[in-house]
Amino acid sequence: MKKITKISKIFLVLTMIFSQLSSVVTVLADEITSKPLDASLAAVTDEELGYVEKYTLTYKSEKQDYDEEKEYTIELESSFEYLNGTIENGTDVVVTKTGSELNNEVNSSDLDPISTYYNGVYNLKITVKDNAAVIYEESIPYVVNTVKSGLVGTLNNGEVEPTNETLGIVSTGEYTVNEEKEYTQNLMIVPGNLSPDSNYKVTIGENEMLMTGEDIAQSTFDGSKINTTSSLGGLYNTNDIITIEELDNNDVVINTIDYTYDASINYDKNNDEALSELTGLSLNNGYLYEEAIGYNNSDSVTSIKEIVDSLVNTDIELSIYDENNTLLDLTNEEVLNSQLKNNYRVVFTRGTEVTYTVVVTGDNTSDNNFDSDDMKVTMNDYLEGNKVLSMDVVKGEDDEEGLLTFDDIMKLNTELNPATSGDVNINLGLVYGGLPKEIYVGDTFKLNVLVKSENASDYINGINALVTTGNNLKLTNVTYNSNLIGTFKDNNLVAAGTDLKNEEVLLTLEFTAIKEGKDSITLSGSIAKNENIEEFENLTTEVNVIRKISSNNNLSSLKASVGTFDIAFDKDVTVYTLTVPYDTESVILSGSLEDITSTVDGLIEYKLTDDKTTANITVVAEDGTIKVYTVYIIKEAKPENVATPVTYYYSSNNYLKSLEIDGYEITFNKETNEYKITVKSDVTSLDIKAIPEDSRARVEITGNEKFKKGNNTVTITVTAEDGSTREYKITANKESEKKEALTEIEGNSNTAEKVVIIILIILVVLGLLYLIFKKDEQEVATVEIKKEQKIDNKKTNKKN
Repeated sequence: MKKITKISKIFLVLTMIFSQLSSVVTVLADEITSKPLDASLAAVTDEELGYVEKYTLTYKSEKQDYDEEKEYTIELESSFEYLNGTIENGTDVVVTKTGSELNNEVNSSDLDPISTYYNGVYNLKITVKDNAAVIYEESIPYVVNTVKSGLVGTLNNGEVEPTNETLGIVSTGEYTVNEEKEYTQNLMIVPGNLSPDSNYKVTIGENEMLMTGEDIAQSTFDGSKINTTSSLGGLYNTNDIITIEELDNNDVVINTIDYTYDASINYDKNNDEALSELTGLSLNNGYLYEEAIGYNNSDSVTSIKEIVDSLVNTDIELSIYDENNTLLDLTNEEVLNSQLKNNYRVVFTRGTEVTYTVVVTGDNTSDNNFDSDDMKVTMNDYLEGNKVLSMDVVKGEDDEEGLLTFDDIMKLNTELNPATSGDVNINLGLVYGGLPKEIYVGDTFKLNVLVKSENASDYINGINALVTTGNNLKLTNVTYNSNLIGTFKDNNLVAAGTDLKNEEVLLTLEFTAIKEGKDSITLSGSIAKNENIEEFENLTTEVNVIRKISSNNNLSSLKASVGTFDIAFDKDVTVYTLTVPYDTESVILSGSLEDITSTVDGLIEYKLTDDKTTANITVVAEDGTIKVYTVYIIKEAKPENVATPVTYYYSSNNYLKSLEIDGYEITFNKETNEYKITVKSDVTSLDIKAIPEDSRARVEITGNEKFKKGNNTVTITVTAEDGSTREYKITANKESEKKEALTEIEGNSNTAEKVVIIILIILVVLGLLYLIFKKDEQEVATVEIKKEQKIDNKKTNKKN
């Protein structure tokens, strides 16, 4: 019976061992049968709103270990978690792929995004099955934070769409309208940062509504209104704010978003035409045009009172600013009686502001008159490239507004000097007058430019030209015939006036010869007869600049290496006295020539063997003329013997000459005061050798003991003889004591865990075996004891 019991126990133990081995096999099987995929998830987003249009999964076997002949089932389960934590499941996708496809190809699947207009997290679970056995699982999250959130708008329920719109917490919209009517701003919320099933309180103006996120996304809200009826054209700006408050289950606000929409509505209306008709002013494209007195037969400029009176029976507000942008008082009688001037700003307001800048044509001196003073200023502006709206009187298709041309100059000149009789530029041209026979370097000479005409009655009254020369000549001035007003700048010249006929001097060019050699003078450009402008044939003449032989024999300076001159140097003074100390042995005289073509002798070192020495400095000009400068060098009287006190100076040298640390290399520089080294953990001090640059200086070292872990500073103080000090510092970084490295168990963490599980299973089995057989031993021991007791009892009974 006992044998049967023991056999039963052994059988039980074996059953338990096989059961545990089954678990071990399962654990190892997981390691053996897992076939991972190299998978990635990408999204295609809308460029304008940022929402996800579709997801694309790409995948391939990571280890190319799939059985190529087999077919595997790939299950794709998708879900979307909104910002409030709500999860919405997508449609599952099941794909069948062969092992060959998984091993050798990059496979892809397009997936439904589930949610379109909301931010959140898209989750995709991938399960690979070999028949019913799962051989790989993976979850891939994709964070969606690109969906924009904000307001978009239209006017009158889509009647007018924005021409330009930006989307965000602060959104903007630009609109153009052209009808006189009321327009309502309609707004829709792009709900990127909301959740469809959350509850919200929506506030716009004084209106409050309770809505879900899904309701918000499908709703249109009315915002600001503008009415263009009887209004001026221009920009109208509106601002709307919609506040979204997220509520929890107890209707407590847990999050607030303020969406702003700034609209700019351009009412496209011809204000120029309407206001011109109302006021009688010449208004065009932001400018109010007047004509200066004397220009185009004008005899007045509009007064401010005339504009005020024209608006009496309207609801248009008027503001006028002067050229300094100061608002004028339109109730002041003096202001009302004054005239508009250049650069005044006239502002009309009805619904919006319309601003015009005043341009008084023909006035360039701010006096509202057109005369010769304006012409001279305008010609300077023309040559300097300045923009002057009031003098830009000829409008070309490609002309830049306000930029002056020669056509403007001649148009203005015709207004100032009305045309006389004569043919129109028939064989008109220019010729040069005569040149001096000899032109020397430094000379200034003049060259006349004359009118050339085959018709004695023909004339010109304007010129626009460029003077070019080589490097030997410089244009220094231009003068004009008294019939003309003109100016020049950087070799460009312009002039206009009244008639000049054949052989009359048009202008005179003045040059300075600056270098020797041949050169040429060329005049090119256009001549004009009133507003008829034609290019003239280039005028060129040759000039030969020669150089005169110089007679300059002057010094420009005179100096001595020691001593004092009796008077300051003057090129025309030829005698000087130089006083030097009694013990001077030599003097060097130096100086410079006024003319580099001259030569000099005598600017040398003079040995002073006597109390008086004479130095003669001879300058010879290029033409041979000579000038001699004489310098008398006089020694001071020798002083009587006087005891000279001895003064002792203490050295201030506190530099180190060298610095060495035994066992360590440093690059020493006496100007470098800080050094860093690293020392081992057993080092407590340094062996330092510091030698001063001056033997009279002393060196003291502190901090060079009992080093602790980390940075230790050793200070070397050098004290100079005069007491001044300099410190050199050595920072010794002491390493920490090294401890024995812990042994790391290398390998895959998952495999390690499984080994631990196996060991635990074996320990459990051994423990069970121990407990079972220990009980048997106890039973055997109990039987033996009982047998002994029976024998003892028998022996006791026999004795009795």
